[in-house]
Amino acid sequence: MDSNLSNVREPVVLDVLKDVVEPGAYNAVYSANTAHIMSYAAVRRMFELVGQTLEKGGVFCLYGPFSDSGKFSTTSNAEFDVSLRARNAAMGIRDLKELETMACSNGMKLAKRYAMPANNLTVVWNKTGES
Repeated sequence: MDSNLSNVREPVVLDVLKDVVEPGAYNAVYSANTAHIMSYAAVRRMFELVGQTLEKGGVFCLYGPFSDSGKFSTTSNAEFDVSLRARNAAMGIRDLKELETMACSNGMKLAKRYAMPANNLTVVWNKTGES
């Protein structure tokens, strides 16, 4: 998709377990519907890479289904989690508390959660520069 915006780069395809990123190269990172289909190790690595890639004050937005303190907001999300894990034991809906720990460990602080359609959230973290 060509937006013709001079201040927005094209999307970057990234294998979080293999690729290297340029430190401090971006002021925003957005990922949608990824954390629940990635392994836990890949999610942890994604947060490490985002922490390295964002400049201070940068924003990380993550969209998708989440649990909170081990609880699902809907029965459909709980059922979706079961179906993901049945297909591949490495997949599953990630818990916001665990993601918050990962973010904090990589210099990011929770800024906001936005309720989205289909029982999803957009979670926003800001890069503080502290880790």
